[in-house]
Amino acid sequence: KAAIRLHTDLHDYPQQKDPSAEQAAALANLSLAERKKAQSKLRKSQAKKAAAEELKKKDKNGKADGKKRKGAEDGWMETDPDGTELLKGIKDHMVEAARLLRELEKYAPGDVETHELAFDVAIRRNKYLQALRAVNRAVAVQPRSLASVNLVVRLRLDVEEDEEKISSATSEVREVISACGTRKIVGDRNISEYVNEIMRDGAQGSDVRLGCGMALLRIAGNENERSRAMEVLQDLSGASFKTCRQLASSLSSFARTEEIESFKKAVKEKYPQCTMPL
Repeated sequence: KAAIRLHTDLHDYPQQKDPSAEQAAALANLSLAERKKAQSKLRKSQAKKAAAEELKKKDKNGKADGKKRKGAEDGWMETDPDGTELLKGIKDHMVEAARLLRELEKYAPGDVETHELAFDVAIRRNKYLQALRAVNRAVAVQPRSLASVNLVVRLRLDVEEDEEKISSATSEVREVISACGTRKIVGDRNISEYVNEIMRDGAQGSDVRLGCGMALLRIAGNENERSRAMEVLQDLSGASFKTCRQLASSLSSFARTEEIESFKKAVKEKYPQCTMPL
């Protein structure tokens, strides 16, 4: 799962900044005195890093000079510690994610998170029937869960109601989506009524309630609806930190900055002792 998420992140953010170029640009904007101070600080940081690398070699080989003991071989931590060479061999992160996903679908078909990841990969590859299949499988596994409710909403917003995407699909794909898409799940209700009905079900736990809050924020059409959705999201009674972290990650992809910060503030107030970043 983590590897699939890593590939989707690398697909979404392919351009990595050159640290040396970034440092040079930052130094160029400083005065002479400030530049000398910054360069001195940088040299100390680099020396500290080099000393730490030397210590690692000593721990591995038992010698301060970094020479390997007899029979010792370099592992990937020595030859490619940052995974740079590994990534060079990957031409398309979505193809690699799809390969890993097939294994996940084979061995964890009963995990709703499997189908959530399948949807993420399918959307990025413009495979709309695969996205539809992922939603249907998620709903079959857990009809009323944080993931399945939001997948239904995302299928409606990101595929069915996205004119550019749906018009780029073949007529056969559009026909299947029309016949087997969210209308088959939601019925005659509008998408908001579908989410609210699930949220009103008293048997549902806090995770589902918060998932509905996030879904309502996705479909909010005015400020009042956004405020109501945020009220649901800020009621963290019964929510685990894991769920809060998952929600914070999802909100970062579509919510407003002030909404994300407001949610994070509520989480920090509930878990003041937790230092793990959201």
